[in-house]
Amino acid sequence: ETLAVGDLALDAASREVTRAGEPISLTSTEFELLRLLMRNQRKALDRTEILRHVWNYDFGGRSSIVDL
Repeated sequence: ETLAVGDLALDAASREVTRAGEPISLTSTEFELLRLLMRNQRKALDRTEILRHVWNYDFGGRSSIVDL
């Protein structure tokens, strides 16, 4: 799977991210968050969705891990 938004490209198979052809070094969590956001670029994601997809976290209470 390759995702692109503007000059930002993400290759899921190789886990590489580039911007204008220049590589960007990301942690595993940053990569998964970017992939989720790029897959859902026209959708507002709530805290629960982000926690579940990026951190594999299923929490019924409140968590501020994704607060910006």
